[in-house]
Amino acid sequence: MNTELANQIRDQIRATPQQIRVCCPRRHFIADTDLDVPYPGAPIRMHFRGPARHYVGDQKNQRGGAYGVREYTHSSGSHVVQLECPKCPYDGKFSYSTLAVSLAVYALEGQTEYCLET
Repeated sequence: MNTELANQIRDQIRATPQQIRVCCPRRHFIADTDLDVPYPGAPIRMHFRGPARHYVGDQKNQRGGAYGVREYTHSSGSHVVQLECPKCPYDGKFSYSTLAVSLAVYALEGQTEYCLET
């Protein structure tokens, strides 16, 4: 995606913050996601909430791991989001900025749910 288009999407999210539900490829719920841009020129931020509507990151799921969402900096310096389904073996890793823009595009189109790809 070109920079100009990504900037337009970011500006639309700044004007109208969005929410979207993130699911695994089997359509199992992983997290509700709030999207916003705190100030002009800032990147899109994602705030993940689990099934009890609390913000997640280190919350424990029934399998004993962090509930569905982990964010970390890869050894290459890139910001990574790992999304794990609590009901099936799905586990995906995504560039934070790429995932944020993808979710924003769907949310701005009026979609309420984003199913991750395998």
